Amino acid sequence: QIHMRGGQQSQLKPVVMGQGTAMEVKELFFNTPARKKFLKTNSTEINQILNIFLPYTLLYPQCRFMLSHQDKALIDLQTTKQLKERIAQALNLEAKHLLDAQKNFPEEKISAKMILGDINIQRAQRDMQFLFVNDRPVQNRAVLFRMNQVYRSLLSPDVFGFFSLYIHLTPEDVDVNMHPTKKEVKIKNETDLVNLISTLAEETLLSRSKAKQVSVPSGRKEE
Repeated sequence: QIHMRGGQQSQLKPVVMGQGTAMEVKELFFNTPARKKFLKTNSTEINQILNIFLPYTLLYPQCRFMLSHQDKALIDLQTTKQLKERIAQALNLEAKHLLDAQKNFPEEKISAKMILGDINIQRAQRDMQFLFVNDRPVQNRAVLFRMNQVYRSLLSPDVFGFFSLYIHLTPEDVDVNMHPTKKEVKIKNETDLVNLISTLAEETLLSRSKAKQVSVPSGRKEE
C-alpha cells in the first residue's frame, strides 16, 4: 500500500487483497486553499466531476468505480464483462433499449464499436453522447454532428439520442493537439471515417430499433 499526501509518500507497506489494483482519490485540493475561492455550489462541482468520471466507467467495465460525497456513495459500479450492462447501470438506462454493433475496416485500419439507444431513449440535451478514440474520451465535432443527423430519422428535432462510440485507428492518424486539454481531436481522412461510422449506426438503428413503448395507466384500456 502506498499513501501519497501533498506529493509526499507517507506510507509503504504490504497489503493482502484480491487480484488487481485499488486506487482511491480524495481531498484533491486540501493543500491549495486558493482553489477553494473558485469552487461553485456542491451540485455544480459534482456535475463537473461526473463529466470526467462517467466516461471512464463506460470505457472500463472490467473495473469497479465508486464515487462518494460526504460519506455517501453516489455511484458504485461493480465489475462486469458486459459493456451494455455497465452502460445501463452507470447512466440509469434500460439495457433492452440498447443496441450494439461492431465492424472492422481493414483497408482504412479502423475498428469501430458502438452502443446505441433506440427510439425509447430520448434526451432534451446532448448529455448522453460519448466518443472514445484509442481508449480516450474525446470530442470530435464532425463525428458527433453526423451521429445526431442519423438520429433525426428516428427522433424529433427537439430531442437527442444516446450513443457511445469506441473507435480505434492508427495513432499517427489522430491529432490531439487541438486544445490545451487534448480532449478535442482531429482525425486524418475525417470525412471517410464519419461516413463509415454513420453508415454502420444508421443500418443498426433502422434495422433493429424497436417501436416506442408507451405505458398505459392502470385501469385504462388501450385503444
